[in-house]
Amino acid sequence: MADDRGLRELGQSSALGDLALQAAQRGASLGRQYDPKGEYTAERRTVKAGWKHEDRAGAAVVQVKPGSGAAIRRMVMVDVLMGMESGRG
Repeated sequence: MADDRGLRELGQSSALGDLALQAAQRGASLGRQYDPKGEYTAERRTVKAGWKHEDRAGAAVVQVKPGSGAAIRRMVMVDVLMGMESGRG
């Protein structure tokens, strides 16, 4: 069996949690930019990952207050995710 302690430690580190939160903050910023009637924020989250589904550091973009209609919200969230992946925002 592989020794994955290094990956586990990395996934549970506060540094990775900080990076995930920064990405979510960029996403929330894009959400506010494209949907000014809505309210978007970033939150730290614990996520399950790895073969053993262990807790890892993560973050999420949360729509706190609905803004535009459902179709626009979906477009905003897709754009937010694309922006987070590309590092823009």
